[in-house]
Amino acid sequence: MRRTRTLTTRVGIVVATLTALLAASTPGAQAAVRNHDVVSRADIVRVFPQFRNDDYLGTIVIRDKVLRYPNPEACSTWAEAQGTSGREYGTGYGLTVQKRTFNTYLVEFASRAQAKAILRSAKTYVTACAQHWAGLNATVRRAKLPRLGDQRVAFRTVEYFTSGPKETTTVVVRKGRRVLLTRIMQPTTVPARKVAQISRVAVRKMG
Repeated sequence: MRRTRTLTTRVGIVVATLTALLAASTPGAQAAVRNHDVVSRADIVRVFPQFRNDDYLGTIVIRDKVLRYPNPEACSTWAEAQGTSGREYGTGYGLTVQKRTFNTYLVEFASRAQAKAILRSAKTYVTACAQHWAGLNATVRRAKLPRLGDQRVAFRTVEYFTSGPKETTTVVVRKGRRVLLTRIMQPTTVPARKVAQISRVAVRKMG
């Protein structure tokens, strides 16, 4: 009887251990998004030295589980999706006078299906909104991006102001149930190698 109980106890321990290990190794079993999951000021300055003395580049990471993403059904507006946790970091939020901005958003969703839907929307946006009106003329063109995460898309948006064009590069990457969206705007075209460099760092940190 004692041997049977001991065997049963051991089997129970083994099953519990295997269950815990499988849960930890399952791609969907991710902890909530934390501050260190997004790029830091040091990461950004290493790739874009122009931000070194930029007072607009934030010093804090903001908690935000709502992700705004490209909406191909209404090219001039972006859709919103709420996740279970998230963070955002970058330059002064809501400011439109800046000549240079960098903003990154990382949100984890309840299911992979939600995360995949956002990537689908972003990819469709590139073709559906290639040329549209957003209060002014705007164009969208796919940008180069190395293989990152489970799904990825990058594109350049150019808005034509009377003072001249403003170009923004957007990178969207899915990794499991997490979606990373990074937007970079500079006075001149952001080189593809720079986009790839900061994207690799961001994806490596996103969990």
